[in-house]
Amino acid sequence: MPVDKLNKRFDENFLQSPVPFLIASKNFILGKKSPTIVFRLSFYCSSAIFLIYFLWHLISFFSILFRHEIFDKNKIDVDTIILKQAKILGFSSADFIKNLELFHCFSMLCWGGVFVSAVFLWRRLRGYFLFYCLSFLSYIILMWVLLGMDYITNEITSYDYFFFLILFISLLIPFIYDYLKRTRRKRMEEKMEEEAI
Repeated sequence: MPVDKLNKRFDENFLQSPVPFLIASKNFILGKKSPTIVFRLSFYCSSAIFLIYFLWHLISFFSILFRHEIFDKNKIDVDTIILKQAKILGFSSADFIKNLELFHCFSMLCWGGVFVSAVFLWRRLRGYFLFYCLSFLSYIILMWVLLGMDYITNEITSYDYFFFLILFISLLIPFIYDYLKRTRRKRMEEKMEEEAI
């Protein structure tokens, strides 16, 4: 590539401003074409819910991982809080802390899968709903295997159920919309073929 083209593309302010990098990242992840409003709203809704739960698991993971440093600096006894919760759920302390760390670590991966399904939705790639279902199902199975059914019944609040329902509906609506659109188009094509004959 000639030097003049490179100079046009990367001026002296390119590395000083994050805006070109953010635009390039957006174009790489989402592409340059925007989908219809149904798909955009669904993407924004699912991305917001992904961000809430991803950050919650990230903060929880680091709170547990650095619990001794938190106690040393702020005198907040995270171990006591975790031990009380472990007794309620029927765990020994060491098992519960290890399982809780694993749960938060793998949960970030599951919510990352939810975000990937939202990106697939934005790009109108087939299989986004299946990818979402697999990611969310693995999140629930992970919770059940590592923390038990008591955790699911006692610790998941109505707030969580509400957001899970909103997430499911927001990803189901484009799936139904796309299905109805395809069947309508197929019926119209069949009708046109019949009229041509």
